[in-house]
Amino acid sequence: MRQALASDLNTDLNEPKPRAFDSIVDIAPLDRESRLDIYAEGYFSRLVEVLGEDFEHVLKILTLAADEMAFRKLVSAYLKSHPSQTRTVGEVGEFLPDFLESYAPLKAFPYLADIARMDWFATRSIYVDALPEFDSQSLAKLTEDEWIRLKFQLDPTLHFLSSDYSIERIWMEDAPQLSEIKKVPTDLLIYRRDELVHVEKVDAAQTRVLQQMID
Repeated sequence: MRQALASDLNTDLNEPKPRAFDSIVDIAPLDRESRLDIYAEGYFSRLVEVLGEDFEHVLKILTLAADEMAFRKLVSAYLKSHPSQTRTVGEVGEFLPDFLESYAPLKAFPYLADIARMDWFATRSIYVDALPEFDSQSLAKLTEDEWIRLKFQLDPTLHFLSSDYSIERIWMEDAPQLSEIKKVPTDLLIYRRDELVHVEKVDAAQTRVLQQMID
């Protein structure tokens, strides 16, 4: 599979080409194209590094299935389809999970988009501010009218993810085995507690309650 995957990735991927030549000074010892190419390569490599940190389990899977270049080529294709529109590199990967849904060279890994979503939610959980801890004793002080109008708000560090595959295995193991990912409907909670991100599998009853709260 490694050889087949590498072949698929090499068919249509090229790194972003240098642009804006008129804005670059053309002075020896480097010509205009060489100067911009150095900058473009440095910026692209930085984005590969950032996305590798934000999508660490996608990187692990592609490295296991092919090699480290497979992730670099994925990033190249993604940036060609979704050029960065933000000044914050931490937001560049927002659309990568959706991009993977229809990315033909990785069609052999149908669970990869959901693993990317798991990684993205985990990254968001780290950087968003949590709500104050819920005080259950405050409910005893509510009037009847206040109970009627009561609404619960989920903590922004918490995310809910449904997948057709047992992708939680990837999160739990340092050296994941792709053969352990089975086609089994799986619901996950991704949340931050004590400054650590947790991925927890939930049952059908918990899923129904969470979906009602989200809706």
